[in-house]
Amino acid sequence: MSFAVPRRHLVAKMADLLGHDYDWSAEAATIEAPTLLVFGDADTVRPHTSMSSRANVTLTALAIAAGSVMFSAPTASAAAYCSSSGYTATNEPMERCTTLSNGILYNKQTSGTTVYATYSKTGGSTISVRLGYTYSGSTTYSSSFSISSGQTVQKSWGLGSSAYCKSMAGVLTYSGGTFQTPSTHC
Repeated sequence: MSFAVPRRHLVAKMADLLGHDYDWSAEAATIEAPTLLVFGDADTVRPHTSMSSRANVTLTALAIAAGSVMFSAPTASAAAYCSSSGYTATNEPMERCTTLSNGILYNKQTSGTTVYATYSKTGGSTISVRLGYTYSGSTTYSSSFSISSGQTVQKSWGLGSSAYCKSMAGVLTYSGGTFQTPSTHC
């Protein structure tokens, strides 16, 4: 027995869903606990603009996550994990990480044109750091910036398409030393 839905029915249902403006103001007003509602600005179901003004005063905040789809895990959520072998939760070879005593350093290569170095600081005092990447024997750094516990900073660099799938490492340097991620690869 098959439960497959013909494509035309799926498209019709999706068009119907997207054609409605959903307003959950009345339901949100019944929430008694302090609540944070989060919607991605790319979600197919969007919050009604009057939801936050008509909701119960216990609605603590309404957040719109720019560039995100909340119905699936945003890419940034992979940055919450770094395995002992230097892989993020995605386990992709183009996304590597290193766990430090007060945070995690990430390196990610996308589409061959951009490399990202990200530092999520989880503890310790405020420090001044520079993020960068190592490629073909040379290291490129960002300008120095201060970062405190609980903050995440990402720097990016545009590269030519010939750099795609090449070995690169993310780098963090500060007065106490330099750290780097394992190299990305294909």
